[in-house]
Formats: sequence, C-alpha cells, structure tokens
Amino acid sequence: MNVYDFDGTIFYSDCSIGFALWCLKRHPKLWFTYLPGMIKSLILHKMGKLPNYLLQRKMFSYLTMIDDFDIQIEHYWDKYENRISDWYLAQKRPDDLIISASPDCVIGPIAKRLGEIHDHLLGLFRVLAAKTIDARHGVLDEMRPHLQHHDAGVLLGDLPLLSEILLDLI
Repeated sequence: MNVYDFDGTIFYSDCSIGFALWCLKRHPKLWFTYLPGMIKSLILHKMGKLPNYLLQRKMFSYLTMIDDFDIQIEHYWDKYENRISDWYLAQKRPDDLIISASPDCVIGPIAKRLGEIHDHLLGLFRVLAAKTIDARHGVLDEMRPHLQHHDAGVLLGDLPLLSEILLDLI
C-alpha cells in the first residue's frame, strides 16, 4: 500500500482553493456576497482572533451561495482532471490510500473518476478527506483532527504494511 497526499502532491494545486476561484469566476455575485467576509476572516485569523475551524466554516460558506454545485464541481474536474500527475497515474495501485485536507464534496468526484473508493462513513478509506461538508448548508459535518494535525500515527494505525508514503505535509 502506498499513501499519497492529494493537493500539492498528486494534484498540482489545491483543489479547494481552485474550486473556490472557479466559483468566483462563474458566479460574480460571490465577489460581493462572499469575498469581503472571507478577506475579513483571513485578517482576523492572522491576528489570532478567529479560530481555524471558524475560518474554514467561512471559507466553505460560498457553497451555500451557488445553486448549481453538482454541475460546477463536475465541470471543474472536467477541466482540471489533467492536473493529476502523470507519475502517479503510471504507478497507481488498487490499494493506494489518498488523503486530502479538502472536503469530501470537492474531492469525491475526482476520486470516483480515479476509480478510488470514496465513502466518508468508513473513517479510513482509500480517498480520505479531512472534512465532511454539507454543501447545501455550508456546515462542517465532521472534522478529522488527526488529519488536520497531520498525525500519521493515528491515521495509519491498523493499515497494512506501507510500501511508500508521499505527502507534502511530513
């Protein structure tokens, strides 16, 4: 079994940020309804006045402001699926574990395209997202703090012997 981080390792950029920018471009109202509050939240977070979980809640609140999320996420992956690294596709194995700090509603569609199992109810699965977000309500359903803090010991506890771990966070 090999373990890979998705964003910045097998995918050349961060899909959470990429999809937010995608939505800003396609839904101009977000420039007025979302972006000012997000900038304020970033400043408050930088000053230590806004905890990380509230920043993330604000960051993903744009999901509630678009009415065509399912269509947009598929179009996003239609355009950017080619950013999956060729080296990963060449050595991809069926027992690979791909982890991501991106929410499952963003990474789930590409996981299905890659043929990976994606079921956030299992806790540990082949594509493991650190956050489960209700895209309709913009609410973090669940946080997996062991991924948020990059604690590989907690994450990999009962998994089979690993052949390789390639993460941008270790």
